[in-house]
Amino acid sequence: MARIPLAPAGTPGVADFRNPTLIPNFDRSVASGAGTVDHQSPAVFLANNPRVDATLSLVVGGTITNGNTPAITITCAALPGGSITFTYPVVTADTTTTVAEGFAKLINDSATAQNEGIYADLGGTGAGTTLVIHYGGPVGNQATLSSATLGTITLTPSSGSFSGGSGPVMAMNNFTYAAPGGSVQNYWYGQMYNLGNDLIAAMVRDGMPIG
Repeated sequence: MARIPLAPAGTPGVADFRNPTLIPNFDRSVASGAGTVDHQSPAVFLANNPRVDATLSLVVGGTITNGNTPAITITCAALPGGSITFTYPVVTADTTTTVAEGFAKLINDSATAQNEGIYADLGGTGAGTTLVIHYGGPVGNQATLSSATLGTITLTPSSGSFSGGSGPVMAMNNFTYAAPGGSVQNYWYGQMYNLGNDLIAAMVRDGMPIG
């Protein structure tokens, strides 16, 4: 059987996964605004189009009772399995501040959270007991948070949904996506894309590998 050679440039308009993602030849072509079109690496593109995290704050209150197990669940279709839960086992020596710190440590030590750009710190009004959770970029706007207060500790979120995320998204793999009511577009691993909120929401809902 004769072998059909693969064209070095692949097939125009088709995401051919047999082709390598070449760097720097594969860097995005971006109009500079000065009448030129330049190649920009993902790092340069991100520097020129900075991302802002989606955030949500959570106030830890109530009273300490040994054995309480308050829990926080972040839900988003972009997460493996659709959600991630953090449970903090309260002990007698805890305060509401150490409970908030404990949740921050659980989130920041989680490999799943790190892979999705999720992290936490203390801040906001009443800094000692306010947990601020970050979800990277505009994908984070699709995430929601729920809490379970099993015992006398209270967890009061500022909202049920993350908000405020902006900037480009990154393709976490090569894929082709047909936008609802729009055209088919190829996306390439490691490349950054400025997309509308409706398109990002559709991609997250459909399980596309963006972050």
